[in-house]
Amino acid sequence: MIRNKSIALALIACLSLLAGAVMGMEVDSLCHAVLAKHRDGQWREAYRIMIQADSAGCNSSAYSFAKAEIWAAQGEIDKAMELSRKAIEAESSTEYSQKFSTLIARLEQLRDLQESSFSAEIRPHKKSPNKDYMLAWLEGESAVVLKRSPQREYQYFPRRSAKTDGYRLGPADEQWPEWIDELREWPALEWGPACILPDSSIVMAMQMKQPRPARTVKAQLYHFHPNEASKPPKRLSFCESNETCLHPSYDSKRKVLIYSSDRKGGLGGMDLWAVSWKEDEWGEPIHLGAEVNSDAHELFPHVDGDSLFYSSERLEMGYGGMDIYLYNLQTKENTLLPAPINSPYHDFGFQISPEGRAYAATNRFSDGRFDAIYTFLWEDRSLFFEKLSGQIQGIEDAGNVVAHLVNDQGDTLQSVLLNKDASFSFDHVRGLRQYQVVLESEEEREGPLQMDLFDSSGQVIKTVKGDWGASGSIFELLTPEDYFLERIETEDESILDIEIIGKYLSSEGTEKGVRIIMEDAEGNEVARSLTDDEGKFIFKSVQAEAQYQFSAEGVRLDDEIHIIDQSGRVIQTISPDESGEFVYVRIDPDVKTITLTNELRKTIKVEEGSAFKLPQVYFELNRASVTRAGAKVLDKLVELLNNNPGVRVELYGYTDSRGSADYNLKLSQRRIDSVMEYLLEAGIDARRMGGEGRGETQLLNHCADGVECSEQEHAINRRTELKIFEITPLDVKDHE
Repeated sequence: MIRNKSIALALIACLSLLAGAVMGMEVDSLCHAVLAKHRDGQWREAYRIMIQADSAGCNSSAYSFAKAEIWAAQGEIDKAMELSRKAIEAESSTEYSQKFSTLIARLEQLRDLQESSFSAEIRPHKKSPNKDYMLAWLEGESAVVLKRSPQREYQYFPRRSAKTDGYRLGPADEQWPEWIDELREWPALEWGPACILPDSSIVMAMQMKQPRPARTVKAQLYHFHPNEASKPPKRLSFCESNETCLHPSYDSKRKVLIYSSDRKGGLGGMDLWAVSWKEDEWGEPIHLGAEVNSDAHELFPHVDGDSLFYSSERLEMGYGGMDIYLYNLQTKENTLLPAPINSPYHDFGFQISPEGRAYAATNRFSDGRFDAIYTFLWEDRSLFFEKLSGQIQGIEDAGNVVAHLVNDQGDTLQSVLLNKDASFSFDHVRGLRQYQVVLESEEEREGPLQMDLFDSSGQVIKTVKGDWGASGSIFELLTPEDYFLERIETEDESILDIEIIGKYLSSEGTEKGVRIIMEDAEGNEVARSLTDDEGKFIFKSVQAEAQYQFSAEGVRLDDEIHIIDQSGRVIQTISPDESGEFVYVRIDPDVKTITLTNELRKTIKVEEGSAFKLPQVYFELNRASVTRAGAKVLDKLVELLNNNPGVRVELYGYTDSRGSADYNLKLSQRRIDSVMEYLLEAGIDARRMGGEGRGETQLLNHCADGVECSEQEHAINRRTELKIFEITPLDVKDHE
């Protein structure tokens, strides 16, 4: 836990390497500065300068393209896509029209990845003695690191410049294998990642020094045994002297060495190849094919079972820079790993240690300046917010202020620039943990501050006070209740849970920050919420009771609560009773209801034919097959149907408006068909279910084609609805 503000601020100041202020730059200088930072992949600094450059009137094709990618790097995918579409309409250059089209296609894939069931917790690796390195697991659980000096331009091994002394060997911890001392005596300019073979021998990439006159020598793969360290490593014969061979990884299941090379027969750049190995005999390299390789660089392969992890610079997909991909050697499926494993920065060198922990390298923590290893763990998606969002009150010129998310151990997990309105968001924040939000500014500032935290619906759930200090501001430790309130209050979730949205209107108008308490018909508190600027509040994942009541402090008899749907339409107006409570009768007593036992074994009453929004059923990118995460949701539906043999269900799938209407309609139908097939295979009688894909035909808000909407607004329209009906003998007969 951070116990001292000054220590924490000093730590953050050391971690932040953002460039100096650009106030006072000439217009051309601002425009060129944005392009330079964009070219170097320094996204946070590029965004900082772009805020000023926009007002200066930069308008070239190159600048527009850079701006779109900078917005995307900030997580503003919709804004980047809209800018790209407008640029295509106005663009006369074929080159940039193609660039924008490729960018739009890439961003559409990233937007779909936002719905992935994948989640991970990511943090810097503490055991590393220095930054700028990669791990090579060589002796049991002992790791050897490859370190280098920081340099301005990111360069992949084996490229060098006068600014660095190249890679050198060093220990990852206190252990130091003796053979390293022997190897360090070898006349090598650089070492690359290595792998260990079943006989405990080692294959390592090296670039050897050459006697004068100097000539260009490419990196090669060398083979040696630690027990015979006095013998010189042997260059592997299948790698020709005019080829670069890097990054070996041994596949014990298929008994092949997978490595990266620019040998003839590839698709361009560095490709991945496989070569068989048996008793020191090497076969002929085989190209891994277009499923893995592209005309860009494919580097840093790592095999774990049937999974081949590798990194690629391909432009048509990915977050930007170098990204980590997963290729299934059995099924031949190739997948881009979503955030937070990948980012707009360089992410590479994925490794799984002998004890099963995953590591990779990235330059995101330094805004593209140097590499550092991070570690991550696969996690259940339910432990995560999509975003932890907030806004700072009492701050001017927010564009050059950095916000850091810091855990209770002092680790900086994420860093972002504040937006113009002093808002910020952190993606994939793990719940049920303590955090601080730390602000850092290059300028001296003073005065009180206030941080408002928002939940996923945009409603304020916590307000935290702070002050500017000597170099920044720390908002005291956030407890889970501060930012994970909704998940804690609705811990047991059913697929028949509902969402209640309301708007509190007092005699003085709407008021922000009013705490609304919701109780069930027996007076038991169910949940709490806070009103936003418009007086709106929301309760998610609430059990479908027939009646609820709301209370708030200082209620007047002429106050009102409007119950609204997701489009904002008022569906019920409630006035307070004599005790100051608002009674919300959700199901009219005259309406036909069905008594059910839900999958949590709780008895509830639902209105027949009323629509329930299922939790997100996840599908593969642009595919209709149900993922493992989607299967967990459908298994709950199977259990519900097994608990209630006297009911049938109808399922309707909807998309948002992005993409063509015809494609959305067909895709939604294919996905509903997959859901129905899953239920059939689980033993549900076909006569008890029906389904229809409806595409974008019934949008819940204004986000139609051509209308600019946020990701949250589009997400409202992406849904699977469930309706429940009682089975009658006529229903069964009609289906026979």
